[in-house]
Amino acid sequence: MSQKTIRDSLQGSKPNQRKSKNPFRYYFELSACAKKEGDSYSFLESQFKKIMPVIKDSVLQTYLNELDLPASSVPDQKPLFPFGCNASQTKAVAKAMSEKLSVIQGPPGTGKTQTILNIIANAIMEGKTVAVVSNNNAATENVAEKLTTYGLGFLVASLGNKGKREAFFASQPLYYPDFKISALAPKEHKRMKNWAHLLGDRLEQYLEMQNERAKLKQELAEAKIQRTHFKEFAQNQFRPEDITYPTFLCRPYIKGFNIVLTGLPASDSLKKFLKNFRRVVLDGDGKTTFSLKLRYLIEFKLFYTFFNNSNESIVLIIEHLFYKKKIEELEARIAIISKLLFNVNFTADLDDFTATSMKLFKGFLVDKYGISKATKSRRTFTMDTLWKNTFKNFQNEYPIILSTTHAIRSCMPPGKLFDYVIIDEASQVDMLSGCLALSSAKQAIVVGDLKQLPNIVSKEMKTASDFIFMRHNLPAYNDYTKQSLLSSLVTKYPHCPKTLLKEHYRCHPLIIGYCNHKFYNNELVIMTEGDETDNALVVYKTPVGNHQRGTFNQREIDIIINEVIPKHVPTGTDMTVGVVSPYRKQTDKLAQRINGYQVDTVHKFQGRERDIIILSTVANQKNAFVDNANLINVAVSRAVKKLILVVSGNQAMLNSKIGDIVKYAQYNNCEIVESSVYSVFDLLYGINAYDRRKYIRQCNNKESEDSETLYRTVIEKVLKLPQFCDLGIASQIPLNRLVKDLTLLTQEELVFVKNVQTSTDFMIFSRVTKEPVLVIEVDGYSFHEANPEQLVRDEKKNSVLSKCKIPLLRSSTVGSQEEKVLTERLATILDRG
Repeated sequence: MSQKTIRDSLQGSKPNQRKSKNPFRYYFELSACAKKEGDSYSFLESQFKKIMPVIKDSVLQTYLNELDLPASSVPDQKPLFPFGCNASQTKAVAKAMSEKLSVIQGPPGTGKTQTILNIIANAIMEGKTVAVVSNNNAATENVAEKLTTYGLGFLVASLGNKGKREAFFASQPLYYPDFKISALAPKEHKRMKNWAHLLGDRLEQYLEMQNERAKLKQELAEAKIQRTHFKEFAQNQFRPEDITYPTFLCRPYIKGFNIVLTGLPASDSLKKFLKNFRRVVLDGDGKTTFSLKLRYLIEFKLFYTFFNNSNESIVLIIEHLFYKKKIEELEARIAIISKLLFNVNFTADLDDFTATSMKLFKGFLVDKYGISKATKSRRTFTMDTLWKNTFKNFQNEYPIILSTTHAIRSCMPPGKLFDYVIIDEASQVDMLSGCLALSSAKQAIVVGDLKQLPNIVSKEMKTASDFIFMRHNLPAYNDYTKQSLLSSLVTKYPHCPKTLLKEHYRCHPLIIGYCNHKFYNNELVIMTEGDETDNALVVYKTPVGNHQRGTFNQREIDIIINEVIPKHVPTGTDMTVGVVSPYRKQTDKLAQRINGYQVDTVHKFQGRERDIIILSTVANQKNAFVDNANLINVAVSRAVKKLILVVSGNQAMLNSKIGDIVKYAQYNNCEIVESSVYSVFDLLYGINAYDRRKYIRQCNNKESEDSETLYRTVIEKVLKLPQFCDLGIASQIPLNRLVKDLTLLTQEELVFVKNVQTSTDFMIFSRVTKEPVLVIEVDGYSFHEANPEQLVRDEKKNSVLSKCKIPLLRSSTVGSQEEKVLTERLATILDRG
């Protein structure tokens, strides 16, 4: 239906005198507008008529009637995991089996399909029926293919639209598969079940330890990279032979940065010393008294001679030793966990648990269907089964029904419900077809990821929806235009049971590390292994200029054909390659010149993966379409082993999310970058690792204690907003740890910066690129306004930060609306609303 036709038909409708509060009426009215050009009727409207009135006990009834979600039910038995499991999946399956509505958040490569298969298996063993639906056939076909791989495809009826239904009933399997096993005797079944539950209980803590090890490996990789950047900084600051290293009650061997020490304090102790040294010495008169040296000897095992160094050298040495010790600690902890998991036969137990679960599942099926080693014929059905009383028999024979969300009501009789509906890729499911899916079952498991691409609303449907929505008094979470099924449900039910699938199994750690820091608040647990020599992130910058012509970029096409593919895709390689772009015209032109590789838009690539992904961004200037967070997340996470980004060298593109990938690659590849500032050493100064409040409580300045404590709370609250999830906080960073290009400064400013006592109150930085984003100075009224010397220092700091292009926000203790001011300032700097 054209936009004009919809507008004309709606203009003739009379607005209600009183706005309706009935969301079903809104959706039903809107379904009539979902006609394709030339159709005489709306398919969706016909499907909505099938669910009138809404069936009691369906999930849709709960959603429409503003009912609270019922309390959790206690499952009859512990779940089994015939398809394997991890820590997140065990939680997700348990919630799915016991809740009216549960949400599984499935970031890229986190075993979403495996989780769905385990839910299906447990539902079938409970004698329940399952519908698996999505907005497209590819997602449900993936489930069918995986079940077939395990010899379980005979449980599936792949239905959906009329053509698929006819195809299924025309080619029903006439025989059950040969499982080559016999039914389990009751005694053997009980023994195996008890053993599976024992293994499951035992594995619970080991799965968490496996996750801890993976997190530590990622932290270790990041610590090594940060140490490399620190060494670059340190080598510009002093000559190692000019200083005296601490002896820590031992005699070290020293050669430059190669230090062999015994009795080295833990990294936390070294960091604690830095905090204490800054508070007592650097923020004081700069002198280390005898009593203080004695204290440091007792508490930190530091000999007196160490304090013969300058204060700057003392700080620098301890910072260097911190990285050395931190890396040693991480390596030691990883080794301990690895040894423990080896000693308890973790891998063998996990395999045994999976195999035993599968034996129990298949044993159940052998018993249910009477299949043994002999081939057995099975009952067949006609298509009218879908609306007759024989549907129950059909469900017994095929307990798993696959369909699109649009067609699910055509795959079942009126008034009937499945026990479970699993709605896959729910962030791409629109509200109309989503309601049809919710109407089909007693319990719903909604699977998706709001950080990947959402559903696309056509201009025609947006026009219709906006007009009809205005005539109803409904909450925003019902709005068809602005919500997907997933976003609507998590907005309406913020406390509904949710599980984030954290364990990531697809991409090289460096590739998914970008998505993890940028979009997932560093919550993903990266289970893949990588090597520093893998060269997993490669960036090609086109020369500065305007090479874009509409929605294609010939310069990028030439670079891909003539440089990228010859260098990074060896002839005869068995690696899979995908070439993607946000724009259809660019992919069409690339496809004309590239053979043997899949070339498509980012939108079409959602749900797929390739060993090598070549991403052509096209745009010369930043724009909302190309710089969309969801689109970038999908594009980057398609790459398994290598991501090659082809991007404009224009500065405008580098100040964007695409630009963040470039900077992330430069930082992690330890490239020398021309910049006026250093990357932030967040392991040393990150506020999460050390509690800033402990430091503030010890301050002599009561006003500083109160104001900085309060302002830290403001920062933490603002950074919890979704648009700032990739930002971190650091505190008390010396200015000479930030300012790299000293040629920008006057002689007076140079002396000021080199003084290690000069530091920032707070620094907000990008956890992706490690770049400073905003310096925050909390100015106590009596300490600043009434102190001329401090005002001079403030002016110097203002000037230095301005020359280095680091934004500064000064917050007075007599100011107000700090949270609003900080939010708006960050949004302006980062161009985020």
